[in-house]
Amino acid sequence: MILELHFKNIIDDPLCKIIIANKELYNGVPPSVFICDINVDGPFLLEICHYGKQPTDTVVENNVIIRDRSFELDKLILDSYNIEELIWDSCFKADDGQVFNSCLFFGPNGKFMLNAESPGLKWILQTRHIKNNNDPNWEEDYTHYVEACKLLQK
Repeated sequence: MILELHFKNIIDDPLCKIIIANKELYNGVPPSVFICDINVDGPFLLEICHYGKQPTDTVVENNVIIRDRSFELDKLILDSYNIEELIWDSCFKADDGQVFNSCLFFGPNGKFMLNAESPGLKWILQTRHIKNNNDPNWEEDYTHYVEACKLLQK
C-alpha cells in the first residue's frame, strides 16, 4: 500500500512519528509530503504522534498565542486515492488525556489515530456505503475500478 500524507503550517520544527500497525515509518520534523510503500493488508491503525513540545515552545503575549510549535495534516492518500471526508473519522488524543475528534491540528503533544484498511479504494467505497447507505453497488464499482486501473497500467 502506498501511504501519502500532506502536512502544512509546519511551525518551529515540531517532531512527529508516523506509525502503521505498530511499525514506525518516520521520525523527525514532518515533511510537506511523506510517501511510503508499506506491506499491509487488511485493517490497520495509522498513528501520527506529536512529541517533544515544551511549554516554552508556545509564545503568548497579552493572552494571545503569537507563535506555537505545531503542524497540520492536510491530506491523506491511500493507494493514489484521497480519502477526502473520511479523514474526519479520526481523533487526536493529547498526552494530558484530552480527546479531540476530527482534529487534524497537532498543537499539544499527543497522537492522531485513524482506523483504515488496505486496499485503500475498497475501504473508501465500503466505508462510504456504510456511512451514507447510498451505494448498494459499491463492491461492483470496486471491481470495475480495479479492472480499469489494470488496463491503464498496460
